Amino acid sequence: MSKELVHLMKLPIDNYNNVLTLLKLEHFGPLFEYFDYQARKTMSIYIINNALDNDTVISTPEQVSRSVCSLIIIIVTIIIN
Repeated sequence: MSKELVHLMKLPIDNYNNVLTLLKLEHFGPLFEYFDYQARKTMSIYIINNALDNDTVISTPEQVSRSVCSLIIIIVTIIIN
């Protein structure tokens, strides 16, 4: 199941090419709970690379307050283990 879910989760990442838009999706984050560690790590790296490749800028205080916590969780997933 994990492989199929990873594939489905990559679709909005590739479609939006904007991590800020992605983090606004209500059900995107909670789906991470269904992944094992390796899948969470793979998806976290994919999201971070997408943000870097598309030069995503967090420019307003509203974007910062909404996005930083989610991005920190994604980065911590990569660092742990």
